[in-house]
Amino acid sequence: LVSYVAGATDTNHVEIKILDDAGRPLSGATVKLTDDATGDSFIPTEQDIGTAPGLYTTSFNTYRRRLELSISKENHTLFGKLEGPSPHTIDNPSFGQSIKRADLGDTMTVSWNTTDGMMADLVTVNLDENRFVNTLSKDEGEGEIPSQKLNSGTEGITIKRRNRLFFAEGLNDSTFEMAYSVRLTVQIQ
Repeated sequence: LVSYVAGATDTNHVEIKILDDAGRPLSGATVKLTDDATGDSFIPTEQDIGTAPGLYTTSFNTYRRRLELSISKENHTLFGKLEGPSPHTIDNPSFGQSIKRADLGDTMTVSWNTTDGMMADLVTVNLDENRFVNTLSKDEGEGEIPSQKLNSGTEGITIKRRNRLFFAEGLNDSTFEMAYSVRLTVQIQ
């Protein structure tokens, strides 16, 4: 599993968990990420082998939308290219908006807009602490949250849009995933 989550922050984290054919953590692999747009290369480092074997991490200081991944050990190599979702903003509700529960009805519609209109493979609309998660298989620029799931006071809402590549030559569920995530808070009265 390769997971890269970016957003409106200065640092974006990449986590790569590598397992062998038996499903055990694989240490000592050579891992490389290359930004397809700039040619910049990054070598994720393996975390503490004693407590987190097979876990490789790195960070970027900007959103890297087109990445190439190479993982190799001995005579085995896994290679993939993926374009992440376009950056997005949440249009409705607006950041810090005060919303009267009586004005909501049964659901609150959350809408977002992308910088280039490109849709993502999968979208999640969720409340803080995952009290509610709405997973959308179609990126139509909006999702709904049931009003009864919203707490009174400050409520955090996150929209995470992601693209995934499934490796045919990898183990079951071997995926390369890139996500762009935006969070805002509103006031529910």
